[in-house]
Amino acid sequence: MTNKRITLKDVYDVVNRLEDKVDRRLVILECRVDKLENFKTRVITAAGIIGAVAGGLISWVWDKITGQ
Repeated sequence: MTNKRITLKDVYDVVNRLEDKVDRRLVILECRVDKLENFKTRVITAAGIIGAVAGGLISWVWDKITGQ
């Protein structure tokens, strides 16, 4: 008859393997999320600058049209 008792070391080994799997996946996801956040930041910055310039230009043109 073999000993089928599960020890605390067995539990630690299984949990450690699971942590390694999750960690590998999270590293990949973190890299992908960083790329998306950087892209989003660039787009929002460009949109803000374009919006500010367009708003100023439209205001200037409107002042010229209305003569104020």
